[in-house]
Amino acid sequence: MAQKQQANYADIVLSCLEEQYLRREIMLDHHSLIRIISGEMKVTQADDSYTFVAGDTLLLPKNQLSMVTKKPKDGRYFKSVMMTFTTDRLKALYASDRFRSLKPHTHKI
Repeated sequence: MAQKQQANYADIVLSCLEEQYLRREIMLDHHSLIRIISGEMKVTQADDSYTFVAGDTLLLPKNQLSMVTKKPKDGRYFKSVMMTFTTDRLKALYASDRFRSLKPHTHKI
């Protein structure tokens, strides 16, 4: 079994789960974009459940309680890549001129 490692300060994390099943409640400190590489991930928030498989991408909001279940599928362990968006990084992005220079979309029919 691989050694468990936790990255407290990384913005991009590769998650590999060699166990058959992992289920836990999470509440993220930052908005996070997750890409499923292999396996299956089920996310339950309030009264809704969503199932994601290899090739799916999802955005989990910060400060929202979620039940997450990760498990192998089609003989492959669960693997994903998660990128977090810290508040400071989002503020810097929106404060830059990248969005002010965009022209609004106009329809040409």
